[in-house]
Amino acid sequence: MEDTFWGQSRRRPMDSVGTLLRSEHEAECVDEVVTHVVQISQRCGPEAPDVRWFEDPSWAYVREAAGRAAAALRA
Repeated sequence: MEDTFWGQSRRRPMDSVGTLLRSEHEAECVDEVVTHVVQISQRCGPEAPDVRWFEDPSWAYVREAAGRAAAALRA
């Protein structure tokens, strides 16, 4: 099982436009975050301690993508 709502199901953020998300742009931004988190989860395991996730070299991409997603959600 993956660590995100969308990672746990076959739904993608684009499926949530009009319910949880307002636009395709928001969905694309959120999807980028989900993709990175799922990749880390697959490498580290969803039950790994936080420190292991934060030490993953791709965690920087999660932070960057999350910043873009947050800006899109606030706009």
